[in-house]
Formats: sequence, C-alpha cells, structure tokens
Amino acid sequence: MNNIVSNCQKRVLANGLTAIFCYRPQAPLFSACITSRVGSVNEGPGLTGVSHFLEHLMFKGTELLGTLDYSAEVPLLQQIDSLAQERLQEQAKLRTCYAGGQKECVERLTSQISSLEAELKPLSVPNEMWTIYQRHGGVGLNAGTGCDGTRYYVTLPKNKLELWAFLEADRLRTPVFREFYAEREVVQEERRLRVDNDPDGTLYEQVNALLNLGSPYEAPIVGWPRDLQTLTREAVQRYFAEYYAPANLVVCLVGDLDEQEVWCTLERYFSDIPARSAPPLRFADRGVQIGERRVVIPYAASPHLLIGYPGPKPGHDDQYALDVACEILSGSRNSRFYRNLVESGLAYYASIDQRSRAWDNALLLNLYPQAEHTSAELEKAAYREISGLVNDGPTEMEMERVYTRLRVDWLESLRSPADLASSLAEAEAFRGGWEQFDDLDRYMAVTASDIPRVLRQYLQDGQRSVGEIVTKVENQSGNIG
Repeated sequence: MNNIVSNCQKRVLANGLTAIFCYRPQAPLFSACITSRVGSVNEGPGLTGVSHFLEHLMFKGTELLGTLDYSAEVPLLQQIDSLAQERLQEQAKLRTCYAGGQKECVERLTSQISSLEAELKPLSVPNEMWTIYQRHGGVGLNAGTGCDGTRYYVTLPKNKLELWAFLEADRLRTPVFREFYAEREVVQEERRLRVDNDPDGTLYEQVNALLNLGSPYEAPIVGWPRDLQTLTREAVQRYFAEYYAPANLVVCLVGDLDEQEVWCTLERYFSDIPARSAPPLRFADRGVQIGERRVVIPYAASPHLLIGYPGPKPGHDDQYALDVACEILSGSRNSRFYRNLVESGLAYYASIDQRSRAWDNALLLNLYPQAEHTSAELEKAAYREISGLVNDGPTEMEMERVYTRLRVDWLESLRSPADLASSLAEAEAFRGGWEQFDDLDRYMAVTASDIPRVLRQYLQDGQRSVGEIVTKVENQSGNIG
C-alpha cells in the first residue's frame, strides 16, 4: 500500500472536477475511469432508468463527433422532440376511459418521428467515438451504471493521453443524444431480456423492491417499464446537466504517464467545462420492517430462492465482519454451504454475499434446489448452516483460509491498471477519499468472535425478504395446471 500511496496524487480543478493520477510504469499504457456520482438512487417517479439510459446516450456523439453536419441536424432533432412531446400527451389520454381516437393519433406521430429519424441517418456517423478509440489501440472500452454511480472506462497506449482528454472532455461538454427514441427501444429490449423474460431477473427485481421498500434503492437500475416508455430527450438533457456537473465527477488515470503532462492535459481540456453546483443529496432510509416479507412467483423455470436482509451502514466495522462470515459460508469449495448443501445433493448452487452501496448494504442468500428436493427443504437447511455458525463460531482454519483469500484477492486487484483506476475512483466518489480503497487491514481486524455476533444481529427472521420461483406447469389448453 505504501508504494501505491506514494505514486498517487489528487487535484481539484477550478470548476470542481476531481482528478487522481497513479503512476504505474509496468507497461507503456494507461487506464482511465471517469465516474459520475449518479445512479438509480438519484432518480424519482417518472425517471427510473434514466441514469442507465443516459450512459447509452453518452456514446452517441457530440456537436463535433458522430455527425457530418450538426447544424443540419438541429432542426430535425427539434422537430422530433416536439412530436415526441405531443405523442406523450396522446399516450396519456389513452390511459383514461375516454381515449377516443388517440390510438390512431399516436400511431401517426410515431410514423412521423420515424420518418424524421430516417432523415437524420445520412447526417450521422454511428459509433465514431468507439471507432476512434479502437483505431488508436484502445481496449476495455466500456461503461456501467449502478445504484450510486456511472462509470466510463478505456485503456490506451501512453502516447494517446491527449486524444483521450479531447474525446472525453468533448462529450462531457457538448453531448448530442442522437437516435434517442431508437436507443430507448434498445434499453426497453434490454429490460425485457434481462428482467421481464428472465426468471432470475424477475425474482431479483421483486426481492429488491421488497427489501428496499420506501428507499430509492427500491427501483431497478434498468428502470420500471412505464417510465422507460415516457422518457423524453428534454428530460434526459436536464438530468445530464444536473448530474454530470464537474463537481459531481471523478477522473482517475493509472499508468505509465508523466505527472506534469497529466496535470497540464487535464487542465487544458477539462477546465473550461462550465462549473455547476453539485446536485443535492437525495436519499431516504428504507422503511422500518415489522415482519418477514415474501413473494411467490409462478414461472416456467427451475425453483429458485432469493432471500435478502438489510445490512449495516457502509464503512461500519460490521460490514467487514459480515463479508468474512459470507466467505466462511459460501466463499469457496471449502465453505459450509458447498460441503453441506451442494456436495450433499440438496442444492446445485448456494451462496450468500453482501452488496455494498453508498447509502446502505444488503445481504443476499441465493439458493437453487436439486430436482429431487424442494425449496422449503433447502431454505431450512441454509438457515441451519447459518445457525450452526452462530452457535459454534468459525474454526481457526476457516478464519485462516478467509484471511489468505482476502490477501490474494487484494494483490490480484492491484495487478490491473483498469481495476485500480476503478477502485480509486469509487473510493474517492463514495467512500470519503481515494485512500479508502485500501481496506485490507479492516478485514484482517475481524476476529472469530465477531462472526456469530453480526450474523445474529443482521440475519433476523423478521428482517428478511424472501422471493421464490415456483415452477409453473401449463396443460395442453394453455391453463396453469
């Protein structure tokens, strides 16, 4: 850790953008991660899914990139936005009992929008940013949206720092959300693929909503279907302006770069992005749970149990003790779940892990019974394993195995410049400072006596939310039998 600390520097530009540079000369390249503190937790009714959708749109180009003639695009984009607003009003009328002829009107407006989008196609250059990066040796180009943040990644040869700075500053300064309604369809299809038509996705969404009832974490990252159908370009542009303010961004560079060149390049390309205040923090704790919550989902799929528990506040010592407990229960082939649930033939998969987030944590127990056993059998057996660890505590060998795995995982996480850039940016954005990315000592401080205590405190029967997929069988008439 000392060597890493000595090679990392942090600066804040005049417009509020935070930048971190970590010198790593092992290879002639660098990895970049730009993190915006915006995710599903920042959304509200009518806007769920907008953070993830915006991540897609950030690859659609700018006033300079992705276009052959931006000035010719502007009036067409404005016409599309106007028709989309009109269509939104007509769709709202369709939801009333007095819809009249609104269906035909919606279809006409949709056709007009499609025609204008077709006119835009000859003016655009699809995926130009991707193409430029790949032409100049870029790899690992990707982005991801979570509950709390949105991240953009790429790894490039060391002599492409200025290219990276030009491209990224340009899309933060003047993004153009081309192909908006076509891309909205892509996101809706992604939701159908990963949630609506996937039993595990459906189960996770339902349990997540139960577990986080009353909290902003209740909404799925991909968004609720109705909200995805009504998002407009104007609404997304307002959201971008609020949450992609420089003061809400963390830029992290890790690699074989000259420090002075890094700071000069960041200043040259990012400092003129207009300063805006960081958005206000918006969060409400989940409601007080007064008993077990359970949902049963009939589905033409194998049985599956997902059980969630509220966890401790992020950064609390109990968070680290619970991670160690989860490792003992299901972290390897030597774990209790694997030996006593999987190898015994009761389950073909059983795990428990903690999901850490900016505002709170959650523990998730994933159970898939073998065909000859029921979900109820497996659920009881999993609770018995947890109770056994509570009553007897972990063995000395179990603790040593966990300590060893944690050390190995920590060292492995430092090998990749891309992984290190992501870890540093996340710690700076959500954990109080980039230095907090090193939490190995806090894991090493967990003792055997901590394990029963935290399991007893956080895995209480009345605090759990249980989701179960029950296999649905249809008879030849198509009815559930």
